[in-house]
Amino acid sequence: MIKITTLPSGLGHIDVFTNEERTYLNAVPHGYVGPSLVTKDLEFMNDFDLKSISEWSYIVDTSEVKVVNPINLFLLKGLKRFSNMKEYVVYAPSPIVRLMIQLSNWINKPDRVIKKKELLLSEYLKK
Repeated sequence: MIKITTLPSGLGHIDVFTNEERTYLNAVPHGYVGPSLVTKDLEFMNDFDLKSISEWSYIVDTSEVKVVNPINLFLLKGLKRFSNMKEYVVYAPSPIVRLMIQLSNWINKPDRVIKKKELLLSEYLKK
């Protein structure tokens, strides 16, 4: 895994990783995730998508998130608009986060939700 950048915000940040083949974009948010941080992430994803020559997966690791703003759900509504994005995967070890994902499926539904770190590593981040 190669760290590409850190997207900063007031009370949180997102570390962004990929692999050499650029077949995934792995976002690891930390702390508070508010609308400005989500907007920065979407802008970064747009640039990544424009530069991609093949399909890629967007993987979000929620294990370091402390608080999220509910408005984020509506900002993420257009998440699947990227032309080369194959799938949207969420690693959510917390049962509370998985419940929140289920309750908000009508706004933004991930293609897959993973609760075990081993599965995330073996199926998505193996390269």
